[in-house]
Amino acid sequence: MATSDDYRDVPTSTLSRLAQRLGKVYASTSTWYRLMRQYNWRRPRKRVHPPKPKIGIRAASPNELWHIDATLIRLLDGSKIYLHAD
Repeated sequence: MATSDDYRDVPTSTLSRLAQRLGKVYASTSTWYRLMRQYNWRRPRKRVHPPKPKIGIRAASPNELWHIDATLIRLLDGSKIYLHAD
């Protein structure tokens, strides 16, 4: 469970409590850290997210694609305004 790809995004301390809850291992968090150091277990550190696309959106002619950005601004009196920019 400590070196599984299924739990690579779960911290070791949380993983120890999860294993206890699932009934797989009954050991404290400090025991997990000690055993990981002792046996040189390494957690997988692979990228979880897919790679970013190399080429973005391309327009074939002018004014074919438009983009509008909306930002919420909170004022001091508690009201909100929206700023739209294109």
